[in-house]
This record gives sequence, C-alpha cells and structure tokens, in this order.
Amino acid sequence: HHFSQQEGFMTEARRVLRNGGGILIIGLDPHTGLDHWWIYDYFPQVIDIDKRRYPSAISLRRSMQENGFINCSTIEALHRPVKVSARSALQSGGLEKATTSQLTVLTDEEYNAGLSRLIKDIELKEAQRKDLTIGANLRLYATTAWLR
Repeated sequence: HHFSQQEGFMTEARRVLRNGGGILIIGLDPHTGLDHWWIYDYFPQVIDIDKRRYPSAISLRRSMQENGFINCSTIEALHRPVKVSARSALQSGGLEKATTSQLTVLTDEEYNAGLSRLIKDIELKEAQRKDLTIGANLRLYATTAWLR
C-alpha cells in the first residue's frame, strides 16, 4: 500500500530478483471483512480508502503469478486483538492524526468530525459512570512467492 503503482512494483520486483529469489509482502487485507477497528467505526470513510490502498491477498497472488512468480501463498502472520480505554488513549495521544496512516489520509475536517463523535461517546459513557472501550481486531497477512 506504500506504492502508488502497485503493478509497477511487482514488475520491478520480478526484474531485480534472480531465479530462486523470493518476495514477501505483509499487510492488512480489508477486503476479507474479518477485521474490526475503532478507526473504521469513528472514521467510516477509512475502510473504503483502505480497500483502495491495500490490495487483497488474492490480487497480490494473481499479480505475482502474472509476473512469473510461483508457489504464491498467503498466511495469517499476526492476529492480535486489542482493547483499550478510549479516554486513556485520547489522553496519551494515541488518537492523534499522526498515529496511523489510516488517519493521516483524512482531511482535517474528516478527522475532527470522527474525533468529535468519539469524544461524544466517551462523555456519554462517563455520564453513566462507565468507560468507553475501543478496540482493534486486525490481521496481518504475509504473501510470498518465488521465481523459478
């Protein structure tokens, strides 16, 4: 997702690798529908942005095969569900725009609107003497392939 020309990246990887060389790509796959993230809840436009930024594991393998790679496969490399206090995350700076690329792609207006929704929910919970918990249930996938 860090390359604007993803197909060009695969072509270049094919060009510079020797026979027997391999490629490893690790990233989210928001196309699976398996992941949950507080960012997607409070900044709903991010999931669509992520679907454009992150190629699916299926499309990565297809592109690898089209560029002459073999033994293309994907495994779940990391699955680490996390829950934290929203108030604590806010106070510690963990909700600042620069903390994750998902937030940095938003306009200031979009970011501030989502943050306002989150703060409102924090305050509603605190009025009930409860703590709002936010969480992530994300998976990172490793897709690998080899040159003949």
